[in-house]
Amino acid sequence: MRDEINMVSTHIKLINELIEKKANQKLKIYGITVSQIRVVVVLKAAKNETCSMKELEKSLKLSQQNIVGLVKRLEEKKVLYSFPDKEDKRIKHVKLTDSGNQLCDTIAFELKKMDEWILEALTEEEKENFSSLLKKIYSHVMGDSEYSSQILKE
Repeated sequence: MRDEINMVSTHIKLINELIEKKANQKLKIYGITVSQIRVVVVLKAAKNETCSMKELEKSLKLSQQNIVGLVKRLEEKKVLYSFPDKEDKRIKHVKLTDSGNQLCDTIAFELKKMDEWILEALTEEEKENFSSLLKKIYSHVMGDSEYSSQILKE
């Protein structure tokens, strides 16, 4: 059974790496990476298209260092800008620019096409089942901290 579990996690990892590689190739013409577009998508969904750096960390489950690097590169590309909180200068907020907003809309279409391509091998019923199973596994893995800490000890 342990080998089967390793196979599942290995397949998930390999599929993720392949999808990310293909997505990065597609996004290259826009001068942006998958990691960077994830920041843009979170901001686009946020109220007033604005988040604190801490909110980005939590949303994307990335370290402060990674978020700082991503935001810096996106600021250089004029996709977003950062500014201090009015009341607490230690807090830094990030907001999409108009060009960042347009970029997100354009890339959303590309990513939707990529999702369709990924799933085209499945029937409609399989797509629904697959989506449901992915959500179930994600919930289970996120909620089972005892198992996660046990695995990390091994």
